[in-house]
Amino acid sequence: MGNTNSMINVMFEDIKSLLKSIEKKLDEKSAVKETPPALEPTMPKPESKSDTIKPE
Repeated sequence: MGNTNSMINVMFEDIKSLLKSIEKKLDEKSAVKETPPALEPTMPKPESKSDTIKPE
């Protein structure tokens, strides 16, 4: 029984570390997704400049 409990504890610790690494990766991805919306408003500005160039 003691071996079973220690094996379960080791597996539990492995799962906890995996969950922590997954959480870090998800946090990084969410941080990356938050950054592009700040860049998106700058994208239409060059397009509007090209629109003003076309009528000329």
